[in-house]
Amino acid sequence: MKIEILSEPADIAEFVRTVQQQADAHKKALGFLPKRVYSEAALQSKLLVAALDRKKRKEYAGHLLFGGIFPRGRIFQIFVPARYRRNSVGEQLLRSLIARMEAAHYLSISAHVAADL
Repeated sequence: MKIEILSEPADIAEFVRTVQQQADAHKKALGFLPKRVYSEAALQSKLLVAALDRKKRKEYAGHLLFGGIFPRGRIFQIFVPARYRRNSVGEQLLRSLIARMEAAHYLSISAHVAADL
């Protein structure tokens, strides 16, 4: 399975709606965020999308939503649909984020789960 991690706004624009739908469908696990959060994160390059290369099109295989205030990064959501789990998709999303944060000289990356989740 060849997974590509997309981060450029032009590359992930077609996936923003799918990301939002998946996040809403799994809001008990991920928490609820307004729709505009995903489009704004995409424009700010704060949304990574894992895409499976399917001959003539790319298929959504997961996402990672992040932010934070320099020098501390923060993961807000990471999600991989059940059919792509156990294929290192989540690991690839995390490794991509770590590489981006290291290149930007961030000191740490954290993820917190809300008490109600």
